[in-house]
Amino acid sequence: MLCGEAQQATGSYTMTNRQAILPLAAAISLSASVSTAQTADGITQVSSLELNPLIVTSSRMTETADEALSAVSVIDREEIEQRQPQSTFDLLQTEPGVDVARNGGRGANNSVFLRGTESDHTLVLMDGMRVSSATTGQFAWRALPPASVERIEIVRGPRASLYGSDAIGGVVQVFSREPDEPYLRLRGGSNRTRQVEAGFGDDGPVRYGLNVGYEATDGFPSQEEGAGVQEDHGYRGRTVSGFASAPVAAETRLTGRVWANSSAVEFSTTNSQGEFETGEQDTRNLSSRVSLEQSLMAAWDHEIGVGYSEDQLENFGARSDDVHNLIRTRRTTVDWRHDVSVTESQTVQFGADFREANVLSEDRITGTEDFDKTLGNTGVYALWRGMFDGLDTEASVRHDDNRDFGSATTWQLAGGIPVEQGVRLRASLGTAFKAPSANELYSPGFFGGLYAGNPDLEPEESRSGELGVRFRDQGGSERAEVNLFVTRIDDLIAYQGQDFQAVNVDEAEIQGLEFIYGRSLQDWHLDFSATFQKAENRTTGERLARRPDEKASLVLGHDLDNRTRLSVEAKVAGERPDGSTTLAGYGVVNLAATRQLREGLKLEARVENLTNSDYQLANTYNTRDLSAFVGIRWEPWQ
Repeated sequence: MLCGEAQQATGSYTMTNRQAILPLAAAISLSASVSTAQTADGITQVSSLELNPLIVTSSRMTETADEALSAVSVIDREEIEQRQPQSTFDLLQTEPGVDVARNGGRGANNSVFLRGTESDHTLVLMDGMRVSSATTGQFAWRALPPASVERIEIVRGPRASLYGSDAIGGVVQVFSREPDEPYLRLRGGSNRTRQVEAGFGDDGPVRYGLNVGYEATDGFPSQEEGAGVQEDHGYRGRTVSGFASAPVAAETRLTGRVWANSSAVEFSTTNSQGEFETGEQDTRNLSSRVSLEQSLMAAWDHEIGVGYSEDQLENFGARSDDVHNLIRTRRTTVDWRHDVSVTESQTVQFGADFREANVLSEDRITGTEDFDKTLGNTGVYALWRGMFDGLDTEASVRHDDNRDFGSATTWQLAGGIPVEQGVRLRASLGTAFKAPSANELYSPGFFGGLYAGNPDLEPEESRSGELGVRFRDQGGSERAEVNLFVTRIDDLIAYQGQDFQAVNVDEAEIQGLEFIYGRSLQDWHLDFSATFQKAENRTTGERLARRPDEKASLVLGHDLDNRTRLSVEAKVAGERPDGSTTLAGYGVVNLAATRQLREGLKLEARVENLTNSDYQLANTYNTRDLSAFVGIRWEPWQ
């Protein structure tokens, strides 16, 4: 087979939103204030992003980003529209602590590494639902266009004591878009790229919204000459998402959400004669959830939810060969969470969840099954949060009973103290685990039985510690953060022996430092982050693949006037090992601009790889050359 992704104060302390910046803001001598401007036509321009948004992923409670006792960054809808990324993947690669790899162009297989951990060590949620494949262990980021996204919360550091398996490196939660009015967006550009987005909604007592999107591109050759067929490899995808939320009784609300995507991407492969040829992968992803939120009494709220998700990948291989593989996960979940305010300063959360996943891998030509299994997990958890004058504390514990490997107990402790006006020191310790994927457990292997699964695998386990300091000035226009972290992973799964069978043999250790600085000026908004890390296999002494020791990114936005905004994003990364080779370091600069033509109508433009850099995110795979895209967005009440 083929293997395949409020402010409740802490004394006088408050803090900020997303990641921030270094002292290259000092080079800009502008007034340090957040401003808005309104034109004669009533068009309002906001010159900075939201500084201290509400988040829910870090503790499963609603809190401001400042209150979180973990490292958190947020990408919101405003930023998405200003930067105009071609894919969600493009948004993630400028975030602190995030490394990325992609096997070619739009729609190709891609991997996200959080804080140096493996690509399947990040828990990915869509509106609270697990969406990573239980078969491959990874989320298909290519299936998630930015048009579907309202915001993304990235929590760096283990969260297994709340969410269970997979959250060794952290959690990325995607919230689907919630339009409250109609909109239409048309876009086109290099490589015959075509995109259409549309939607509508209402934010009345009964809230609802619907989004649809289509995109297609002719692409470019996915692999370099000598490593793959030299013809364009295209992509096409269709996405729909929607939600409805209505009060059904006093203090009771029923909400339903759904997100679905189907896509196809061409790639370079070899046929049965060993010749380069083009193949195709088709994917289908679905996430749906219905939840009931209710206040049982003044200090007691609860939510119960039922969800279903599905991901399916069909690999048609070379066009001249009868190769047709199917890899599929169908997952059902039930979760019940309670939030109880014990006192004004203390909150207790407890809950339970159950999930069951059917995993299937088969040859669709012969009807031969590689495996058809059902995986199950039940978890219970509890969290205590105390917010006192001069001290914030948090403690959580979770126990998981897994049908395949037994049980696992994880915990986390965290605390934060203000050390002076606007400065907060925090620390945390925690454990996490990653259950083996179905491929790692049951795959019979491919190419003559190589890379076979092992039903006796144990889960990968980790221990992590973190120290951090945050700063935010009294006016909220400047913020900074430094985080020092270390993670050790035991029983890392690797493929060894003559048949490369999956075994628990390796240990890994990741040490890192994140520096984040941000500043909002009168017409400017600047975010800078730098990450320095050492990620290595302690058994072999080798560096972990595709993760650089150092990287930095800059996102700069400037209002040229009341109608025009310019955004610049830049990223640099050091060299990275990839198999038997080392990928060279690289730097990439992208530009985006928006121009308000009249009320409700906006012109957009984006230039990618402005310097036409020649670089690779994965060995032998190409990346986009200098490219340009233009579009128009219609929102009648904006």
